[in-house]
Amino acid sequence: LPRGHALAERTHVTLAELAAEPLVLLDLPLSRDYFLGLFQTAGLTPTIARRVTDLELARSLVARDYGYTLGNARPAPTQAVDGAALATVPIGGSVETPVIGLARPAGLRDTRMTVAFAEVCAELVLVASAAPGADVSAPSAPDGDSRKPCSTTGISRDRTQIPAR
Repeated sequence: LPRGHALAERTHVTLAELAAEPLVLLDLPLSRDYFLGLFQTAGLTPTIARRVTDLELARSLVARDYGYTLGNARPAPTQAVDGAALATVPIGGSVETPVIGLARPAGLRDTRMTVAFAEVCAELVLVASAAPGADVSAPSAPDGDSRKPCSTTGISRDRTQIPAR
């Protein structure tokens, strides 16, 4: 949301509150379908003001008060590329979260590099989806040795290990 928007200081907003507001839609196939599906599942129709294919353009339009946009991860910068201020407000209630995972061909053995890559990805997903001030430390290894991070192919939203397939 633009920093000065009436909903910008809220701890959360609902899709019903957003539906009548102008939406700057990130109009990429998977993003568009996911975000519009959130409204459809809630029985709502958003008011699409603009369609863009670049996230930074969407953020800049929002910062300049053209509407709001949706994202499924909290961006680190609290301003658009031109320096205009943005506010990030979580959507309250029950919304479907996207499934994020890593895939690899069956039968390949994990290398130190692929394990490290999976761990970095899991950490980034935790940090990007966490509320401000939340503990986003990587979970400990299954044997309780906190010096070793889990070697997993994914971590669910509630920080439980998703086994490799």
